[in-house]
Amino acid sequence: MRVGDSVLRGKASLVVFAAALVITMAGSWVPSFWYDEAATLQLARLPLPEFFDFVMQRDAVHGLYAFVMHGWIQVFGESEFSVRFPSALAVAVGATGVFHLGRRWFGVAPGILAVVVFVVLPRITTQGIEARSYAMGTALLVVAAVLVAWARERRGWAPWIAVGAAATVSVWMFAYGLFVLPALALLADDPTLAWRTRVLRASAALIVPGLLAVPLVLTMIPQRGQVAWLSEQDVNLYTVLIEPMFGSAFWMVIGLALMVAVAVRAGWRVPLSRPVVSLLVWLLLPGIVLVTLSLAGMPVFTPRYLTVSAPALALLVGSLLGGARRRSRVAASVLICMLAVPHFVASRLPTAKPGGIDLRAAASFIASHARPGDAILLEAAGPAGTRPRVAIAAYPDAFARLRDIAFASSYVGTGTYSDALVDPKFTEVPGDADIWVVTRDGSTFAQQLAENGYAPASVRDVGGLTVGEWRRDDAR
Repeated sequence: MRVGDSVLRGKASLVVFAAALVITMAGSWVPSFWYDEAATLQLARLPLPEFFDFVMQRDAVHGLYAFVMHGWIQVFGESEFSVRFPSALAVAVGATGVFHLGRRWFGVAPGILAVVVFVVLPRITTQGIEARSYAMGTALLVVAAVLVAWARERRGWAPWIAVGAAATVSVWMFAYGLFVLPALALLADDPTLAWRTRVLRASAALIVPGLLAVPLVLTMIPQRGQVAWLSEQDVNLYTVLIEPMFGSAFWMVIGLALMVAVAVRAGWRVPLSRPVVSLLVWLLLPGIVLVTLSLAGMPVFTPRYLTVSAPALALLVGSLLGGARRRSRVAASVLICMLAVPHFVASRLPTAKPGGIDLRAAASFIASHARPGDAILLEAAGPAGTRPRVAIAAYPDAFARLRDIAFASSYVGTGTYSDALVDPKFTEVPGDADIWVVTRDGSTFAQQLAENGYAPASVRDVGGLTVGEWRRDDAR
């Protein structure tokens, strides 16, 4: 490779990285934290001894990611922008890897198209601003695939050690990346080589990372109660075929399907090469395994778990549409971006996260209106994404000066992400203090408050939640 070509490719990769990062981070600070992100913060805030105890007891599957975030928030704080930035950074790394793989396997134009699809894919635009491990695990799998492609062109075993390391870390970052490893093994294989060499390559891409994941899996099995909610996850054609990559943006599926149909009718073809077969395995195997296990009575499927397959979809679409003429490729890229805009905008609204509530707005309202010494009472029941009490975990500073009269003991002692609670301790509230009550519909706690001599002084809808200021009748 000439030096000029190497510099040009380096600049192209840098442009892809920067563009993906800027696009993904746009508006990332707007949505309020929700339950899953609050859980990330609860775990990441713990001192390391308590952190490791909690991970071993409750949440091994997110342990490595939370460990990274533990250090991150110590340095960069807990703003929405900061906490979500590592996921956006992971998307940028993944996009750069997708470009590299697409260019290597199919050509520059297909590589660019693959990046466009990857960056604006609704699943990626969502996970890119989610403080969870999905984007980071996906990026690491792309890095592992890039290293496989690089190692195939090098002599010695050092490159394959790098492959094994990246694959292992990807699985520890997000356990279901394990089901992408067979695709990496296919990429690594070369039928022209001696069987011993082929076995060693498969070991680097699949066997060794799989074996090193055994401790993680064995730790996760007793903790499966933390995902008991997956038993309520619908497993149907929409949640399996559409939602994993496109969320609610069904129109984007229709648009891409029409473009692919036009490409096929125009005679554009992608040879069934080793990369294509590997990408098909990458795209399909994780979903097949998770859906099969769920249908067999072991619920492990939810659409966002298939984020790991997004790079394969982007590369396959890019490889097919990349065979068009330049004008058609540009038109396809513009159309894909236009189709993605509605979901992109919707995912960056204050109530965009699952549950559709704005915990930050409720927390900020109370912080700005409550007086030091006032009490708080936040509803803790209902689906995780709609529990008002999650606001305390997501935005603890807003409630620091207030009395939590339902609190019994910290979540650390319960081995869950929920504090142990008791009936409201009204006797601990000073006579001149108000109680700030946050519920989903205003009805929870109303009878108890009235029975203890409180009446509403004000009731407001804040971020989709009902925030009430309750005051003693004799203090009115």
